[in-house]
Amino acid sequence: MTASAVQSFLKDTLQGVTAPDFEAATVYIAPPQADTLENASPVIFVWGYRDHEQRRTFPRRQAFRTTEYEMYLWIKALFQGGSPREDVAFPLLLDAIKQVLRDVTLGVQITDPDTEQVSNLQSVGEDFRTEYPGPRDVSPENMRLYEATISAQIVEDFRG
Repeated sequence: MTASAVQSFLKDTLQGVTAPDFEAATVYIAPPQADTLENASPVIFVWGYRDHEQRRTFPRRQAFRTTEYEMYLWIKALFQGGSPREDVAFPLLLDAIKQVLRDVTLGVQITDPDTEQVSNLQSVGEDFRTEYPGPRDVSPENMRLYEATISAQIVEDFRG
C-alpha cells in the first residue's frame, strides 16, 4: 500500500467538515498554488507524513505488513478579529476535524488506485498531536489568519 492511498482516504473523509462559525472546509492533498482562503471557508491540507513499517514474515508467502503513519493535517481559516466567537471558533473547528476521524469505522478497507493493493485501516483517530500557535492579523479589515497542524496516527495492515 502507498501513503497516497491513506492521504486520499483522509481527504475524502474530511471533505466538507463543518464547525460552528465556519462554512464547510475544502480539503486538498497538495496545496494549490493560488491562495485558497476565503471568508468563513477553512482549508485543510493532508500533506506530509512520517511512517514506520514492520513486516512479519512467517509463514513466508503470507507475510503481513503494518505501517504506522503520522499524517499531517494543515488547517487554515480566516476569521473576523474582535468577534464575540473569536475565542472558540477555531478550536471548535480543530475539535470537529478530530471528531470526524474518531468516528471512522475501524477496519475500513481501502484500495490503492495505482497499485490496486487492498489494505485495512486498523486505527484512525486514536492518537493526535495538535500545534496551534494562535492567529495573525492579515488585513486592514481586522481579519485574522488561524493556522494549526494536527498529526493523526493511522495504522494500516496488509498482506504481501
